[in-house]
Amino acid sequence: MTLNDQAALAFYEELGVLNEEHGISLVQQVETKKIYLKKVLRTYNRSVFEQLKKHPVGHMPRLLEVIEDDGRLILIEEYLSGDTLEERLEQQSVLPKETVLSYALQLCDILQQLHSLHPPVIHRDIKPSNIILASDGTLSLIDLNAAKHQKSDTTRDTVLLGTFGYAAPEQYGFSSSGVQTDIYAVGVLMNVMLTGHFPADGMASGRLGDIIRRCIALSPEDRYPQVAALHRALVACQKAECLSANRPTDLGRFLPPGLRGGKPGKVLASVLGYAALIWLGLGVTDHSLTGTGLLIERLIVTACFLAMALYSGNYLGVQSRFCLFPNGNPVLRLVGILLADVGLFLLTTLLLALLQPVLVLL
Repeated sequence: MTLNDQAALAFYEELGVLNEEHGISLVQQVETKKIYLKKVLRTYNRSVFEQLKKHPVGHMPRLLEVIEDDGRLILIEEYLSGDTLEERLEQQSVLPKETVLSYALQLCDILQQLHSLHPPVIHRDIKPSNIILASDGTLSLIDLNAAKHQKSDTTRDTVLLGTFGYAAPEQYGFSSSGVQTDIYAVGVLMNVMLTGHFPADGMASGRLGDIIRRCIALSPEDRYPQVAALHRALVACQKAECLSANRPTDLGRFLPPGLRGGKPGKVLASVLGYAALIWLGLGVTDHSLTGTGLLIERLIVTACFLAMALYSGNYLGVQSRFCLFPNGNPVLRLVGILLADVGLFLLTTLLLALLQPVLVLL
């Protein structure tokens, strides 16, 4: 590491570790006070990061520093706040077709920029945990740890990286990764969003299902030749009004947190938790009240408990609209959720105090 590199890193004060295993921490620029991510990579392609530092891609984290030191690559990159697509899929096992098409088209726009660089950059790790969702419905693609340049003079990948299920066959050494490698992952991702399953366990139906089948063809030559071609197919699918299928699954988004994923253990724990909250709320005793007045008080307290649980579980994305620290780190976000729950409880207490003279008469 050069003296200039050391001086550049000195401008970033470490705030805390986000993921020790993957070498990710939160840092703050000492002059501007802006928050950034610091990553330390052991496996990397420096030329990819240097290229993207010089030629930023929209809706991907902007790179500020790319520093190599003793077999490691140290990155300082833009911190993008929001939930990951993985977190949303944990709340909703499937997404409406309108949403899937929107996300797929946005991914195509990002990948089109990556693939248009000289040389083209192949992401090679498109999956739900690498997609950040903003509250306005836009998404960003992160994590270029597995990215590489497309090379026409290589017959197969020498470094096998990717995520099982989303990685194309060529990422396992059968041939060299290219633009169709990312198209394969987008196809798998669309199927997961639509059905909750990888294609091998259940394929999406209809015209969008046909698009997915072409995306995930075993041979890259049988897939869409470029992301632009996939984008055109998705736009045509929108215009053909192929959004009527799977409407019944849209109702799943209204299920309370914990009941949407369909995992038996999580569903059972959530049902028991909601039952306990209702039991506590309806078990409230107030010796100054009887009959209807006491029943109304119990219902209000029960509603308060359930509202706190729904807010904590980000029901229907409520935290995106009402969050005390929307751009803060995960610790601040947790503090914001706790403060909001306390605020709900205090407001309920105030409401009951104001209603007390009326409740006594009932």
